[in-house]
Amino acid sequence: MNDDLAGVWNTPANTGIVGAVTLPITLSDAKQGGIQGASPDEAFRVSCGLGSTMTADDLLNGDR
Repeated sequence: MNDDLAGVWNTPANTGIVGAVTLPITLSDAKQGGIQGASPDEAFRVSCGLGSTMTADDLLNGDR
């Protein structure tokens, strides 16, 4: 990815999309026994974005 575009991709809307796309795939895996845990809440957590997996410095520095 072009570093000049880092700020364009790292937006709350885009990180929200990543979480929304990842969650159903992971839920499907959990239901099929691919992830250990008594329930999906126990087995995994989907988290993406500023304040959860990224800091303001990550965004300012173009870190991904």
